Amino acid sequence: PAVLALLDAHHPDPARQPAIQQPTTVASTQNGLRLSHVRQKQIHDREKRRDVGGLLDRGLARGVRVMGIKQGENGCSLASIYERVHTPAFAVPAVDTVGAGDAWSAALVFGWRNGWPLAEIGRFANAAGALCTLASGGTAGMADVMAIRRLAGLSV
Repeated sequence: PAVLALLDAHHPDPARQPAIQQPTTVASTQNGLRLSHVRQKQIHDREKRRDVGGLLDRGLARGVRVMGIKQGENGCSLASIYERVHTPAFAVPAVDTVGAGDAWSAALVFGWRNGWPLAEIGRFANAAGALCTLASGGTAGMADVMAIRRLAGLSV
């Protein structure tokens, strides 16, 4: 089973997103990360969007160690077998949302690999996604760790 599963329960333009993407499962190796097969799924059905708890339950029941669900302006929900958290989104004057989900996913993996608690991971990932929306283009708004931690209200 996957070690980490990231799902997108909200997207501003679902028609532009593939129904299922399979870029990465994160696994530890002696030399760092080996990215192989985490499923990222777009959840477009309204009933499924409302059932975030059920999605978390299903993933954990299948052996996924950490589940992360992006919920756009509603923040994100994260779960492991030990805890479950919902973290609100950050209100920022967004210019462009391209790349925000990628920033969120990368920040989540960064926090997870550093052994942070889920609440801290959620704040950090939401802050990374929010900062990414402040500039046009997929990478122009990518922020460094210190800027992300400042917006998230985490110690720098």
